[in-house]
Amino acid sequence: MASSDIAAKMNAPARASVITIRETTSEDLEEVLYHRRQMFLDMGHAETVVDRIVESSRPSIQCYLADGSIGAGLQSLSRDELQEASAF
Repeated sequence: MASSDIAAKMNAPARASVITIRETTSEDLEEVLYHRRQMFLDMGHAETVVDRIVESSRPSIQCYLADGSIGAGLQSLSRDELQEASAF
């Protein structure tokens, strides 16, 4: 199968997205905790257990974000791309 045939069958938009990756800061605490929560929910943990995991890790993650010891980044799309993605 030619690569053009494969691309035609894919669900992704034709143009590549521009993704911006930036270093996390202490202002990203809720976003980091949200992703942590989703990770544990995806692994099948009960919501009550996940609530306790997230809240018990909040002080440590807040400290790590503040002192820069978490080596993490967040990615984002441009506003136009977010609007385009929400149309799918």
